[in-house]
Amino acid sequence: MIKIFDSKAFDYKANKLKETPGEVIEPSVCTLTEGINTLWNLHMEIPFSVNNNRIIKEDVLIGVEYNPRENAPDADAFADMQVFRVMKCEKTEYLITCEAYPIFYDSRCIRCSEVSYKNKTGKEALKEIVEAPVRVYGTKDYISSELKAWSNIDTVASTAWSYITYFDALFGDSDTSFVNVWNAEIIFNNYEIRAYKTLDTKSKENRIRIQTGVNMTGIKYTVDLSNTYKQVQPKGYGDRDGNAFGNRLAKKIDGVWYQDVVKTPNNFPYSLKNTYEVEYSDIKLKEDASTNESAGTIICDTREQFYDELRKRALKEFTVNHIDMPTITYDIDLIDISSLPEYADIKPLVSLNLGDSVDVYNDVLGIQTTARVIERTVDFTNRLVTNIKLGDYQENFFKSAAKTQRTVSNVTDSRTNTIRGKAITGVVDGFNAQNVASKTTMNQGDVQSIKVENKTNDGTWGAMALGTKGLEVTRKQVGNDWDWSNSVILDFIGQFYGGIESVRNAHWKIGNIEVLINNGNFLAKCGDNEVIINSNGAFLQNSASRYVSVTESMVVLSNGGEQLRLDGAGLVSIHGGSGARGLNGTYKVDESISVVNGVVTGVK
Repeated sequence: MIKIFDSKAFDYKANKLKETPGEVIEPSVCTLTEGINTLWNLHMEIPFSVNNNRIIKEDVLIGVEYNPRENAPDADAFADMQVFRVMKCEKTEYLITCEAYPIFYDSRCIRCSEVSYKNKTGKEALKEIVEAPVRVYGTKDYISSELKAWSNIDTVASTAWSYITYFDALFGDSDTSFVNVWNAEIIFNNYEIRAYKTLDTKSKENRIRIQTGVNMTGIKYTVDLSNTYKQVQPKGYGDRDGNAFGNRLAKKIDGVWYQDVVKTPNNFPYSLKNTYEVEYSDIKLKEDASTNESAGTIICDTREQFYDELRKRALKEFTVNHIDMPTITYDIDLIDISSLPEYADIKPLVSLNLGDSVDVYNDVLGIQTTARVIERTVDFTNRLVTNIKLGDYQENFFKSAAKTQRTVSNVTDSRTNTIRGKAITGVVDGFNAQNVASKTTMNQGDVQSIKVENKTNDGTWGAMALGTKGLEVTRKQVGNDWDWSNSVILDFIGQFYGGIESVRNAHWKIGNIEVLINNGNFLAKCGDNEVIINSNGAFLQNSASRYVSVTESMVVLSNGGEQLRLDGAGLVSIHGGSGARGLNGTYKVDESISVVNGVVTGVK
């Protein structure tokens, strides 16, 4: 159910709509694009009417019965109706179009004071950030925040801000933002944000498997080595002159110090030898340490111990952060089998939430990938997920790479403790817009992937769809939908068939073949051959002088200079006859006409 509410109908403290009925609407389009750590967008289109024009405008609220974690263990924590505020409203004489954002976006201008969070868990920091009292402009007074926050992140970290908005503090690109410091995955629940260690609800045993020929029509992939490294050159704290390389990793051979690197333990099939330089400022020699070092700092008594710690930390760049693995970006045509009747009993198993894992397998290319849903589009008018974007985090690289894992929560740059953006890539192409089985899969069905329609009765009324049947055209409606059973269809092998109730104007031309329908007149041409059918009769010719014409009062047969005309009274006009037995002139036919070798020779 989709409803419209007054702009002031939301109770921020209770995190739900006030006791108001709202008005039920039936939009032709209502889709929500939602992602991890992104601002969700609700797009709505509804036919223009007096009532719709009255209730739908900028600043009003749209309520949708929707749970973004429908199949997750914490589904009960979410409101029954998610609320969005219309920020943009466009109206024409036929259509109203709206763009709306989650009600949490109302807090976009609230600013945090200068704050510092030191050695806080993610759940502690988020609650303090979001629910801390807010200074009233121009006063010394504070008011309590009406925002709500929840998190299960127990990772300890530190950050600080100086007078920035909540949105910058939470979602900003800076190294100090909440999502980057605590590696959080955030989604909205009205005026509450929920930050998770991971949104993934799929264990390895119940992941959806996407496979060529079953529920995937194809895969295109790109391998990017530009951010891939096979060796690490680490450096500890300070820049001492204990050897020629300061506090960079080194080793002594025959009494001489040589600069050293840590190499990947994996054997990937590529030859580049890129070096990743990184500084671990929490690894220190004893003489460089202060008396009040923070928790977690590693103090080394000897240079050998110092180098050993650098090697251990550098190795994690490969075993944890996987900087030696290429980034694989892939496009997949995916079919959501959860919408098919035969899968009704296992729908919770195959339904995809944000953050869920998906196993991608293509036997032809030899690629096995585990990916996560990082964005999806939900169509509320058809109750379907119409587009899914995947970001890969685990690859079995051409079946020859080491079996290591990479998760979004630990794909971090160890220097800044932030997510490495290039590690989250990939997209599922939403071409199968209705998300039902296509004819290329084992579940047979017809799909209309692209639809163009005009519901304004201005002479161009009708709809056209491109899908597995081919190109379909119809002008018949049933309720708010189109009746495709009487459509004209051009299929993919060139056949043209079907019916349509009324056609006033149409024009097809392929090579020297042309068909024209104009106000009830039909014309078909193929080279010099032509057929014309209209209210006056029919006309067929294969040259300028050879034709047959049939009208209500006359039948004419012409063959070059010879012509025979028969009218409704039985009179015959004969022209161009040749030979001794040929006739010319006009005769009345009582019984018969004699024709010899194509020449009229007698009339009785």
